[in-house]
Amino acid sequence: MIHRLIILLLIVGITTLQAKNFGYYLIQSTKEDYSNSVLPGGYIGLGISIGKNNQNTFYWDTQITGAMHIISKDIDFTRGYTFFGFTMGRRISNTKRMTYLDFQVNFWSLIQMGYGRGWLFYDNKRIPREKMWIGSVFPIILTFDNYMLDKELVKQKGLMFSLPLPIYGKTFYPG
Repeated sequence: MIHRLIILLLIVGITTLQAKNFGYYLIQSTKEDYSNSVLPGGYIGLGISIGKNNQNTFYWDTQITGAMHIISKDIDFTRGYTFFGFTMGRRISNTKRMTYLDFQVNFWSLIQMGYGRGWLFYDNKRIPREKMWIGSVFPIILTFDNYMLDKELVKQKGLMFSLPLPIYGKTFYPG
């Protein structure tokens, strides 16, 4: 149920947003005027997650994400941001150590949510995985991961503590 809700909210959010004056910024962009930069903005995110899977095994992981702002729209008193990103991480449980890579789309406003697809690398295998998350403006996010391991569906739920560092582009430029 939460899976469908997150995907629905992402679709609605992305389809109702529109890029603002991208052509104008492309033409007017100069190196000296950072507020008119063609680089739309982005962040580097650091995260630590702890959780449990459907086999009652606890896990924790660390990850780093780089994301680029792709769409934004003024919504009354708030502003919504949509990002496309790439994540690399390491997951550790009692018996397994895995690395992972994935591509993701996420939306930030008063809530944040996202969806990603990628791969876990374990025992010389590339295992497809999907992930979803939802959270508030605070850096605590509920995460949901699904993948097949040894022909068995593994579902993981956890809490992620994230630190997004908005460090480049005009999206987060003050003024």
